[in-house]
Amino acid sequence: MAAPPELAALERVPAPTASAVAAALEEFWPRWRRQPQMATLVLRRLSERRRTRLAMLVLEQMRQNEVETNIYHWNPIIYTFSQSSWQEGFHKLTLAEAWSALPDVKSHTSVLTAQSRAKAWQSALLAKFQKPQEVRLHNVVLGSCTAWVHVMQLLAGMSTVALLPDAFSYSAGTTWNFALLLAKDARCSAVELDITNFGAIIGSACATRNESHRSHASHGSWRAGLAWMDLAERDGLRLSRPAMNAAMEGRWRAAAAFLAKSPPPNEVSFTSAMSACQEAWEAALDMFTKFCVVQCELNTFVCNTATSALGGSGWRAPYLMLRQMQVATVEADSVAFSLTGGFHYDWRLSVSTFAAGQDRSLPSRCTKLPWRHALLAEQEAAAEAWPLAALLLARSVSRRVGSAAALHRVAEAETKASLWQRALYATQTMQRTNLETSNILYSSIIGSVDWAAGVSLMDSMRDAGLEVNSYICSATLKTLGPARQWAKSLELLKGNQAVTSFCLCAALPAFDCSLWRRGLAVATDATDAAGRSSAAQICGEGGQWRWAGRLLEGIPMDAVSFTSALSARACGGWRSSLALLKMAQELRALSLNVFNAFLGALNPSAWRWAARILGREMASARLAPDVLTLAAFDALDSAGGGCAQLGRLEAEAVSSLRDRIAESKRQKAAT
Repeated sequence: MAAPPELAALERVPAPTASAVAAALEEFWPRWRRQPQMATLVLRRLSERRRTRLAMLVLEQMRQNEVETNIYHWNPIIYTFSQSSWQEGFHKLTLAEAWSALPDVKSHTSVLTAQSRAKAWQSALLAKFQKPQEVRLHNVVLGSCTAWVHVMQLLAGMSTVALLPDAFSYSAGTTWNFALLLAKDARCSAVELDITNFGAIIGSACATRNESHRSHASHGSWRAGLAWMDLAERDGLRLSRPAMNAAMEGRWRAAAAFLAKSPPPNEVSFTSAMSACQEAWEAALDMFTKFCVVQCELNTFVCNTATSALGGSGWRAPYLMLRQMQVATVEADSVAFSLTGGFHYDWRLSVSTFAAGQDRSLPSRCTKLPWRHALLAEQEAAAEAWPLAALLLARSVSRRVGSAAALHRVAEAETKASLWQRALYATQTMQRTNLETSNILYSSIIGSVDWAAGVSLMDSMRDAGLEVNSYICSATLKTLGPARQWAKSLELLKGNQAVTSFCLCAALPAFDCSLWRRGLAVATDATDAAGRSSAAQICGEGGQWRWAGRLLEGIPMDAVSFTSALSARACGGWRSSLALLKMAQELRALSLNVFNAFLGALNPSAWRWAARILGREMASARLAPDVLTLAAFDALDSAGGGCAQLGRLEAEAVSSLRDRIAESKRQKAAT
């Protein structure tokens, strides 16, 4: 839906002031006087965008320009203020009444609902909800009350204003200890209690309020439910299944009694009763047996509920339930296997349980579950989990689960566990069980070991007949870099045919600044910008900026190459850096990183060039400064003795950066 023109005019207001709002809406006042409902959409849109201050200014200007204001204009604003604070909502409700806009049911409901969420039922009692008289308003206040005495007073007060309480009135705020008193009050108020009332009140009376009073509240809950059911039978009401199912949420003994006297039970009746059993797994098993006897359809949901209830007996009963599901041709989903596997005290049995699964998401659970239990077991048991995981993955292949994806999950679990020896043993076990092994698995293992083990693993790959590609070579070279094993890196690069520029970039960190000549010799084989840029960075760290410049000659220069060259020229003088910047400008390879690298290469005496770059060059390239740019200029400003021109440009850059951040926040809020 297109935005109204009034809203677009208000969005162009620079600051929300009364005069600015009046000027923006000047051309719309005549139409609003004829059709006041046109302002309702504008106020609703402003409230949805949390522009409450602007909406209040619009209301004030409507009053001053003789435009009718009614409660329909106020309701969106009252609702928005009530969402943040019920006091603000109540203040706006009072203000609307002072402006002769009589509140309706929607206005009062917004404030009372906010008071109910804030547990401010005392203030809700004092609210002016007598006008207009609505059952819905009374029900909101009833739901917020925590003292049953006030509940009784409110119910009695409803009859004095000729309001008929409904089922929600008698169930809101109800607890088991005065449920019968409400029934007597309902009869005194000439309210006929039908099965709908009983179903709502039974569900409220049987609910356990909180965990801290679990034993007291739960015992009272199911006794109150039984009392309500007896009262319904004396009145000649036939209890329906929803009423019985609501009552079964109490204690398991009461659930068994409800199930005995209920009409022909259905699936919901039995699942509610089994859920109420909790630790009493014998009663749950008896209810599951009765479920099978009464010829109800046995499905996955019922079996999962029974499996969860049987967890108190240990792992054997859920395991037998899982086997019984397979015999009865009931599909066992991932929930069933998760419940059964979670009850095992031995992680080996959990692995065996998950191995029998048919769900396609089980391999990820299989690779995680053994290690979760193994962390609590001994170190030896944890080490033995990998062969079982390999066996599990072998079974997953026979169930048409992708072996490559399963192997990748094993590699991820192995990397987090840092047990690469067991991962390697598992890989060999997979090969013996005719499982496909891939280079991805080996590269993951190599990436988590030290450099000596990585070289050994690469040799074992050749012995196993696997191809040592560029990914394996790069993973091995990355392990050699932190250890500064430059000699081994040279040997690996010369003896491998799968060396690419990607491998060279992985090998160059092994050459520190004192070995820039050897790094330069390695980088001569690189033909792309990435490999040459890495070599130029090493030469720059060694102070050999001239060699870095020669190295970058003859290759296509991009933003990455210029950034590396500028970083290397930092020790060679700002004039050479300026020449590189002009070259980048001619080749149209300018970027914000290039400018930041140029600023880092400047010495403090060249702050005038920095001011020129920020004032003209970056503006012509349509590049806005970032945090790194401002940090570089701040350092140059301090070294230059506080140049006024540089300070002014830096202030403009800060203002531009703030505007970009604010615009980004506005776009995010709009979407």
